[in-house]
Amino acid sequence: MNRWKIKVAALLCALSVMPAAMPLGAGAAEWINLSSWSYAEVSGFVSEGLLPESLGGISDYTRPIKRWEFCELIYSVLDKTGMFKDDRYKLSFADCDDHQNVNKLYSAYIVNGVESENGTFFYPENDITREDAAVVIENMLTRMGASLLYDINDNIYDELEKRIYDAEEVSEYAQEAVTALLANSLMSDTGNGYFEPGSKLTVEQAVVIVYRSYKQIPKLVKSDSDGIETNVEQTVKSFECGLTETYDGSSYYIKENGSELMRFESDVYSRIFCDEYSGKRLAFAVNFNDKTDVYDLDTKELLYTIPYITYRTDTENGWVYVYSSRFMPAYSGLYSMDGKELIAPEYSEKELNTIAENDFDLPQEEYRAPDGWIYYSNWNDNGSLNKVDTNGENGKCLVQGLDCYDTEYFKGTLFFKARENDALYCIDKDGEDFTKISDNAELFWPRVYSFRSDVSGDIDIRTDVNGNKVLTGFTCYYYEKKEESFGEKL
Repeated sequence: MNRWKIKVAALLCALSVMPAAMPLGAGAAEWINLSSWSYAEVSGFVSEGLLPESLGGISDYTRPIKRWEFCELIYSVLDKTGMFKDDRYKLSFADCDDHQNVNKLYSAYIVNGVESENGTFFYPENDITREDAAVVIENMLTRMGASLLYDINDNIYDELEKRIYDAEEVSEYAQEAVTALLANSLMSDTGNGYFEPGSKLTVEQAVVIVYRSYKQIPKLVKSDSDGIETNVEQTVKSFECGLTETYDGSSYYIKENGSELMRFESDVYSRIFCDEYSGKRLAFAVNFNDKTDVYDLDTKELLYTIPYITYRTDTENGWVYVYSSRFMPAYSGLYSMDGKELIAPEYSEKELNTIAENDFDLPQEEYRAPDGWIYYSNWNDNGSLNKVDTNGENGKCLVQGLDCYDTEYFKGTLFFKARENDALYCIDKDGEDFTKISDNAELFWPRVYSFRSDVSGDIDIRTDVNGNKVLTGFTCYYYEKKEESFGEKL
């Protein structure tokens, strides 16, 4: 066992028996200081292999966590999902040469820094505040495709004030994130109804928040053999159609009354679903190419291949539920039992059912925002941009007379292009404050509060959301020269 595994094993052992200061074994910190309220979730975080090695030597979990340490927790969760690759980041903070995982989060717009004449700084050794941690967590979950559903009325502050007594102390940039995390029980007050937004986040608080957030991320289909390590044949599951699946360490077997119907090698297939439909007994075999091979179990004939991962069958409606990817973000779609695509994988399962109930009437240019609303375009009747909640209620037309597309949502504002003139517009989520930002803007990144305008060397001339030119000193690695007109109110 290497030193890192010893650390994890020792920490898990200690967490399972001691709620406060606790001794550890060889290779780990001598003592772990941990509050009793947090040790169950900290133990779960470690047991799932989420604790990064860079934080394995921490002995006092009640101390404030540094900004770079919090980023290591975030990156560990993202890395666990297979979302990030080491060669995909190109932005760097001026003070994070020793913290490349922080730079990867910066490139993904999960963390931000402070700009100055000498570059953009993150201050990795500073302690992170509770409100800043909330913003990072919301950004992470948005990137992972996890919707934070909460009831937000016109005024974010009013919603926040209902939940904590010190809402006025929460910075404006953090109000939406704090509200979302409180509403989803990812963070809580620190006692007596106070959130203490400017106070320092502790290590144990950080681990608990990140672990709760990790569990909000949709989990994809696991292999039928997960947790089974044996050369002795064991029953994996029984299907409603009367068939049984077994596994012997190398293959899955579909059987009827103990007699084998078909065999599937586990180095080719990860999971099997069996069902009976229209007089045929079907096997939906998910392979490691993220596709599903569908077989007739009686004839052993390959009927068709679905180019996605099957995770559920519904014989009552004749539907096959599929995922778009083994990795996040993944979306759901529907196929028929005879292999026809009904809905491409772009929706949650709840949305799939709503669409099906409405005779598969799909919205155009749909964008599902983290505030719980669905924004979509209608290109008929001169075009419009609309919104509706996930229950299909409280619909509202926001923009009339434009074919809107490429919609992006940021802090209560919708940014979109118009097909008629390819200009860039924005409007708030209530359909007010309608503004043309640019006559010609192919690239726009509202998550960094600005739009790319012109690039000369290492100087990036941008336009902020109010139409003002901004000069910043980072290299633009993906750009197209544009001429801008600024802030024309409509």
